Amino acid sequence: MKYVEIVGGLLLNPREYTRLVTREKNPFIQGFFTVILTSLGVSFLSSAVVWKLMPIWIRLMGFSIAGASYVYVAIQMLIPTIVLSSIICWVLWGTLTHFLALALGGGAELTSFLGLIGYSWATQFLILLALFFFPIYPPATLYLIPFAVAGSFIWALYVNINVVQELYILSRKEAVIATLAPPLAFTILYIFSILIQYALSLTEVLL
Repeated sequence: MKYVEIVGGLLLNPREYTRLVTREKNPFIQGFFTVILTSLGVSFLSSAVVWKLMPIWIRLMGFSIAGASYVYVAIQMLIPTIVLSSIICWVLWGTLTHFLALALGGGAELTSFLGLIGYSWATQFLILLALFFFPIYPPATLYLIPFAVAGSFIWALYVNINVVQELYILSRKEAVIATLAPPLAFTILYIFSILIQYALSLTEVLL
């Protein structure tokens, strides 16, 4: 099967294409390629949008020339940061889900699973579409981005839950638990860390 056919098939009919893809070969390389490709696209377009808006923001905030130079350096770091973050999220989410699926009685290879969920990063084309609106009508991008991010994540969840269910031969409930537990755990830890930082800062002010 061609790469485009595999991506489209997994996004629209993940359970059937999970069987077809794993029957042919280990999808790890192409899944990794999908993560890199989509994260590069999102990071380049995001950097272009931020770069366009930054002079306005610098003027409004009253930055000095020296301060503004640091801001532009930070923008240049946006691309490698987004790409690296995507790779880390892909590996962490996939690995934790893999071991949860094994604990629930499933059985599959980690590399095959990572490759399959790597294809789900292609749902970020919704974010790319939102960013493409910026040169035409900038406010449209600002309005669409939250919906595009949410839609991309929900679609990726749908793909990954079905992949887990089919690849590890689990029930729907078990697949949902294995897939949702890692991002939920990280979200709770993130909120908890913010609350701790807020409590510490409030304590310093009161004391």
